[in-house]
Order: sequence, then C-alpha cells, then structure tokens
Amino acid sequence: MVIERAIAMHEGDSIGGFTSVDVFYYLLQPQLEKLREPAIDCLNDCYAQLEQLCAQIIDRVFMRFPPIRPVVMDIIVQILQELRDHTRSLVEAIIDSELNYHFTNNNNFKEHKGDHNGGMTSAP
Repeated sequence: MVIERAIAMHEGDSIGGFTSVDVFYYLLQPQLEKLREPAIDCLNDCYAQLEQLCAQIIDRVFMRFPPIRPVVMDIIVQILQELRDHTRSLVEAIIDSELNYHFTNNNNFKEHKGDHNGGMTSAP
C-alpha cells in the first residue's frame, strides 16, 4: 500500500515500467530517520565505556599520587566530552545529508554546484 502510493505520488517523466528514483528516496527517508537515535545512543555508550576505561587506567597509574587523580580525570573527561560533542555533530550531519540528498541529472547544476548563484552570472 505504501509503495503503491509512493509510486503514484512520484509518477512523471520516467521510462515506462521503471519507477522514479524519487520513490526510492521517499521510502528510504523515514528509515534513515530511524537511525538517528540508535547512532546517538551508540555514541553515548562508547563515551561511557571510554570514560570508565580512563578512570581505571588513571586509578592504576596514579595509585601512588592520589591527589593528582581527580585533576587528571577532569582534564580527560573534558577532552572526551568535546570529542563526543564534535562526533555527535558529525553523525547528525551525515544523517541529515542523506535525508536531504536529491538526485539530479541536470548538467548545469552538477557543473556549478559549488556556485552560490547556481551557475548564473550576475549583472555588473
């Protein structure tokens, strides 16, 4: 039912017997959105494991110098949090880029995709 509706919604200038690539992207987007939460959960789990591992290593390394342990741990936690936040933004950017991807055969767009004016020349 969902696939038939998607095919009907995206009928257009496609070759007879072949569905439009837009149908595929329409059906794929909700599935990609479902990946966002598990990806962030995985990132948070990795962060927790790294923090726990760092605490164990610091306890062993600084066993003879107990006053230094909290200072070193604070520095490491701060670095790990910064890296976790940066990685989170990268993961979200990757998912967003996949969700916002648009297929095109327009040669003008492909040749000038870096131009902010879409390849159009501005008047002096």
